[in-house]
Amino acid sequence: MDCMKARAKRLARVRCLAATTLAASCACPLLAGARNVAPSVAPDGAALLAKVINRNAKLGSYRSAVAIAFRERTFPFLGARLTGHVYFEAPDRCAVVFAHVPRVMSRFPHAFAGMLDVPSWPKEYAVRSDGRRSVGGRTDESLRLTPKDRAAEMDHAEAFVDPASLVIDEVDWTFRNGMEFDVTQRFSRLGSFLLLSTQHASIRVPFARVTSDATFSDYQTNVAIDKSVFAQN
Repeated sequence: MDCMKARAKRLARVRCLAATTLAASCACPLLAGARNVAPSVAPDGAALLAKVINRNAKLGSYRSAVAIAFRERTFPFLGARLTGHVYFEAPDRCAVVFAHVPRVMSRFPHAFAGMLDVPSWPKEYAVRSDGRRSVGGRTDESLRLTPKDRAAEMDHAEAFVDPASLVIDEVDWTFRNGMEFDVTQRFSRLGSFLLLSTQHASIRVPFARVTSDATFSDYQTNVAIDKSVFAQN
């Protein structure tokens, strides 16, 4: 019993660590609004990233339901589930509000909202083109992200972009503490918008492996958003 409690605590730390240190990854429905690209971004990488950010240029706001299931893939195979909503308002305000969050994951909503804020990448990271990768019959362009803050816990990330649809298929994050956080994504079309529908994440640390699966549904686009939701994050 003590062993299981210890593993439960370690799993909680993994979730909290993953949520806190991964503050600006993945792609949400690829938020609307142009952002000026920082001078440190390589021209070719900047051009592709700008296209990704501006793909849903007419998306002024949205509200969606989100459900995330966490599962430890090593003994004692513990799990957790969060449900709530994601809110976005152009150009780059994003908030996540869950119905209930365990105390050990109290920082997760803010961190997850940051993970969805793709327009912040030019500000947070030096971005450069890093070649191509062929997967499943398609060829993705790779963007390498390096934190501008030298004290950041993340070492680097690789974002793989489908140049035809301009969606981010996958982001692989590598942290200085040895943690690896790989996220794959799927998108669905809603009217003229191509929006995030699912994410699968694999979190690897020296003492455990955790996976999470997120689903995004019930989108309401270009609707009024209560400004108070952003204060909660």
